Amino acid sequence: MFWAYWRFAAERLRILIARLEGRPSPWTHDEVLAQHRFTNAYRFSDRVSQFLISHVVGDEATSVQDAIFRILLFRTFNRIEIWQTLCSELGEPGSERFDYDAAAALLDGIVDSGGRLYSAAYIVPPVRSHRGPGAPKHQGHLAWLESVVVPKLPMIARADSMQSAFQAFRQLPGIGSFLAYQYAVDLGYGHAVRLSEDEFVEAGPGAREGIRRCFEEDVSGGDALIIAHAAAHQDRFFAEVEEEFPRLGGRPLQLIDCQNLFCEVAKYARVAFPASSRPGDRTRIKQRYATDPTPLPPLRWPPGWAPPTEPLPGMRCSDLRS
Repeated sequence: MFWAYWRFAAERLRILIARLEGRPSPWTHDEVLAQHRFTNAYRFSDRVSQFLISHVVGDEATSVQDAIFRILLFRTFNRIEIWQTLCSELGEPGSERFDYDAAAALLDGIVDSGGRLYSAAYIVPPVRSHRGPGAPKHQGHLAWLESVVVPKLPMIARADSMQSAFQAFRQLPGIGSFLAYQYAVDLGYGHAVRLSEDEFVEAGPGAREGIRRCFEEDVSGGDALIIAHAAAHQDRFFAEVEEEFPRLGGRPLQLIDCQNLFCEVAKYARVAFPASSRPGDRTRIKQRYATDPTPLPPLRWPPGWAPPTEPLPGMRCSDLRS
């Protein structure tokens, strides 16, 4: 089923480009892709990552510690609306300028009115609150940010590679390998620190499922090597399945993108290739896709990356940074 991985990646990118260029639907004839929600082939191009790049990681004046704090605050809830509410009511968050009690009261009100605080994209485990057993989950997370994260910011800020950032985030109580890797990738989007996406990868549980489905066997311990092999030889694999892959900004798929694609193709296979399932595997895709004809806004290139070498869809050549 490895061939399906590359065809999925190419078709998912074609859908994104069609939407960025304002073309009318349908954007694909693949019924599974048309009816269900999948992340984009490039992680940075997803809606929530685009918001993080534009509004969370900060600018040249943002310190490394502030960037880390803002990423962790945003990704704890992972909902754009929650970040916007916190900023509008309390001001721009920073490691030394955040009113935890006011934030707790604000989030209490959202819950009391029936609102949602957390996204289903990341499963962030609850942590113990200083307010005692039975305190709401969000109060525990705010206490965790104040008493656990802030004192460790200098340690995390010393990270100078993707792997060292991963290891630093991994030292935070309650943060597993999957979230630590995602946070390290987020940190590399900003101005504060330069982290390369092509030097380290950590396979999450979804990616491990996708790898098993693609190769029809368990490869425990070899997941990172398989992801790295896919990234290193992507041009050959696309050619072998006769798929053209128009790189965004001239950038090839990075390790994080290939990791995410294994996760997404695992979901895709539940419906498209049910025979690849084993006893106990999930057999459906939870999130359905409702067609939105509104054209997508232009993509924002992460400020922490080298400039794009080719125009993004909808970008004028004069917009390329020198």
